Amino acid sequence: MPPKAAGKGGKEKKKIDQGNVLTATALKVTYLSSCKAMVQPPNAQLLAVLENAIEFGKSIEKLTFRDDELGAQGMRAVMDMLAGYSKLKNLCLWRCRLGNAGVAAICDYLRGSTDKWSKMSPLRLLEITCDYDPPLLEPFPPPPSTSAVEGAELQTAPIAPNAKPKEAWSAASQEKKVTIATPPPVDMGYDSPGAEQKNIKIDLDMLEQLGSTIGKQRIVLRVLVLDHNGMGDEGARLLCLGLRQSTSLQQLSLAYNNIGAHGATHIAPLLQPTTLCPLMALNLHGNYLGNEGLIAIAGSLPVTSTLQVMNLASNRIDSNLAVIRTFCECLVPNNTLVKVDLNFNHLNTDAIKELLPVIASKPNIIQFRIAPRIQKEIADELFTMLAERNKKKKGKGKGKGKKKK
Repeated sequence: MPPKAAGKGGKEKKKIDQGNVLTATALKVTYLSSCKAMVQPPNAQLLAVLENAIEFGKSIEKLTFRDDELGAQGMRAVMDMLAGYSKLKNLCLWRCRLGNAGVAAICDYLRGSTDKWSKMSPLRLLEITCDYDPPLLEPFPPPPSTSAVEGAELQTAPIAPNAKPKEAWSAASQEKKVTIATPPPVDMGYDSPGAEQKNIKIDLDMLEQLGSTIGKQRIVLRVLVLDHNGMGDEGARLLCLGLRQSTSLQQLSLAYNNIGAHGATHIAPLLQPTTLCPLMALNLHGNYLGNEGLIAIAGSLPVTSTLQVMNLASNRIDSNLAVIRTFCECLVPNNTLVKVDLNFNHLNTDAIKELLPVIASKPNIIQFRIAPRIQKEIADELFTMLAERNKKKKGKGKGKGKKKK
C-alpha cells in the first residue's frame, strides 16, 4: 500500500540525518576502542545516548553522567571519543569521582579543541558537582547506647577513601562481640571556613589548571558549576586567577565549597571591569562568607557592568548595622542587579529596615529574598513592592502578538 500523501491526512516521515548517523557510529566505535585499551567497562548511560543518536540521526549536544563508577579512566575514554566533535554544548558530571586525572582529561579536551584542531571549543556549560569520596563504612557499625551519647556533641569526620582498617569486623563465636578499627578521621574542612583540605579529589593544583584552561582564548565556556567540592579559600583563589582572563564566562556557581571571607576577596575581582570576565550570575550559596565576605563582594557592585544575579544565601551574614549600611552604600550606585538572595542568613527587622529604602530606589531589582523571621509589616511591604514590579514587567510583554483577523 503506497504511503499517504503529505498534507492530506498523512504525516510526512521526518528524514533521518545520515551525517549524524555516521558521526554517532564513529563516536561509538572510538569510545569502545578507548574503553578496551584502558580496560574500562563502557558506560551504560553513554551507550544509550549513542544508540539513540544512531537510530534517530540526532546530534549529541548534552551529556549527563550520574555515575559513581565513571572515574578518571572513564572520563578519559569519553574525552578521547569527543576529540574533534564540534556539537557538544553541555557536559554535566554529578558524583563521578573524576579526581585530578579526570579533570585533567577535560582540560586536555578543552585545550585540544583550540590547539590541535584550530577550532573554537564548542562546550558552553561544564558542571562538576560533588566530586569526592563519601565517608562510608560497610558494613555500618552498631549505634552507641543512649547513655554514651547523652550530652555529647555530634561531630562528623570523613574517612580517607582508600584507608584500610587493620582489624575489620571480628566477632567471637559465642559472645558476638564486635571490634571495629576505624581509620583516622580526615578533615575535609566542612566544619570551619578556611580549613586545610585533605580529602578532596580535585586538589588545588588542578583547580588552578582548570581556571587557567577556561581563561584561554577561544574557550567560550559560559557556565561553570563546581558545587560541593570543598575547595576552600585557597582553591577559590587559584581557580579565579585563571577565570579572570575568560572573555565568555557568564555564570559561576561555587555553592557549598567552604569558602570564607578570604576566598570572597579573590572572587570579587571577577565582577570588576579591570578583568575580562563578563560575569552575569554568581552563586555562593552555603559558604562561610560572613560579614567580611559580604563587604568584599559588595565592594565590586558599584563598578560592575554585567552582574544581574547574586546569591549569597546561607553565608552566616548577621544583622551588624554598620555592615548592612556599607552594603547599602555599595548597592546604591549599582544599576545591573535584578535578583539578590540573602535568605537563610541572620538578618533581623532592623537590618531589613536599612535595606528597604535602597531596594525601593532600585526599580531594576525585581527579586530580593530574605529570611522570613522579621516583622510581618516589613515583610509585607517588601513583598508588595517586588510583586508590583514583577506585575508591571509581565504586563509589558502583553499585546505584542499578531492581531487575529
